[in-house]
Amino acid sequence: CVNLKSSGQKDKPFGPDDFKFTQDIVYTISPDGSIEVEAAINSNNAQLILPRLGYVMKTPSQMDNFSYYGRGPIDNYPDRKTSQHIAIYNNKVAKEFENFPKPQDMANHQDTRWCMLTTDGGAGALFTGCEAMSVSVLPWSAQELAMANHPHELSASTGNWLHLDLAITGLG
Repeated sequence: CVNLKSSGQKDKPFGPDDFKFTQDIVYTISPDGSIEVEAAINSNNAQLILPRLGYVMKTPSQMDNFSYYGRGPIDNYPDRKTSQHIAIYNNKVAKEFENFPKPQDMANHQDTRWCMLTTDGGAGALFTGCEAMSVSVLPWSAQELAMANHPHELSASTGNWLHLDLAITGLG
C-alpha cells in the first residue's frame, strides 16, 4: 500500500493515522455457476463522507442490454428519487448516457433490487443484493468521463462499467 497524501509523497507506507479501508470478502461458487459475494467493509474514519461505497466492474461491451427492478426510467439519486417509480425497466447501456456538455457521473438508479446485463443472445449476468442497491452502468469509466471536456472526446467504448453500490451521496 502507498500513501497518497496531498503532500505529494507517493512512496511512503500507510501509517496508523492514514485513512484506509479494510474488507473481508467471502466468495461462494455454486455448481450452477452462481457466485455469492459477502463483503464487510470498514474504515478507520467513519465520519468521512464518501461519494459512493460499493463495487465497480468492467463487463464485456457485448453485454449491452440493461434490465433492472428499481426506480426509473430516468436516473435518480437519494435526494431526487421519489418522482421515479419502482418497476422493471429495460434499456441499452449506451442509452443510459446523457449528453451533458461536460461528461460526468450519471445513470444512477436507487432502490434497485436486481439488475441484469445480457447480450442480444440472452447470455449475461444477474446481480442481486441482500438489500436495495444503487446501480448504474455506462460505456465509460468514471475516470474517462472526468477526463473528457466534451462528449465527442470520449473514446470508443471497450466495455461497460457497472456500479453496484450500498450507498451514494445525493446531488444537493
